Amino acid sequence: VRMALKKAEKEFELRSSWSVPDALQKWLQLTHEVEVQYYNIKRQNAEMQLAIAKDEAEKIKKKRSTVFGTLHVAHSSSLDEVDHKILEAKKALSELTTCLRERLFRWQQIEKICGFQIAHNSGLPSLTSSLYSDHSWVVMPRVSIPPYPIAGGVDDLDEDTPPIVSQFP
Repeated sequence: VRMALKKAEKEFELRSSWSVPDALQKWLQLTHEVEVQYYNIKRQNAEMQLAIAKDEAEKIKKKRSTVFGTLHVAHSSSLDEVDHKILEAKKALSELTTCLRERLFRWQQIEKICGFQIAHNSGLPSLTSSLYSDHSWVVMPRVSIPPYPIAGGVDDLDEDTPPIVSQFP
């Protein structure tokens, strides 16, 4: 029993002196920053959906104020279409809120486990330059958030986005 206890104490001492490598910290911070960028694109797309739905609802409201507009709106499918767009925008915003909560909780837990900050870091340009400086890779600048809605949604974004890292001979 004493030998097992001494062995366990030695293992504990070895594990307690272990620290997270600096490179792992930087990779985690880079991963966090990339995830934040994709979240921001997703948020902008959801906000754009909501803005479009609001605009269409306003158009219907204006049509209703005319004499024949009420009759036209009542017999068209535009109300259903706008209602569907509003529901889709609400769903996207709800999913976004859930995604944000999960992401924040997950990164807080990772920070607790690792014992260093991940969310507050030197920023994407600094992290990429330090992580890719020792390689023959060139980091392409990240795509800025487009000022227009993403036609296929965020899921199709990878197909349209230029590669992050390109190799040169």
